[in-house]
Amino acid sequence: MDPTKALLVVNNVSDEHKLREKLAEIGPYTVVIAHTIAEVEEMFGCCTRNPDGTFAAPAKCPAFVLLDLTLPNGKGLAVIRKLRAACGNVSLLV
Repeated sequence: MDPTKALLVVNNVSDEHKLREKLAEIGPYTVVIAHTIAEVEEMFGCCTRNPDGTFAAPAKCPAFVLLDLTLPNGKGLAVIRKLRAACGNVSLLV
């Protein structure tokens, strides 16, 4: 997990800009944006655990995720499942 990375999953550009501004106010976060479930899947590969129980992409995992549940190509709940599979108990704000 990268403690300076924040993942913002949102499909509204206006919300994206507002949230980026707020995050800049509270800390030096690197904000990574995803607009669709497909983009989240790309970021975290197959989103599964390795045979030894470790996560497939631990270095890519953000410190926290800000998630819009209404995404154009699917439901935000699917993103939660994928993030949990890839990053364990990553902090989520819905």
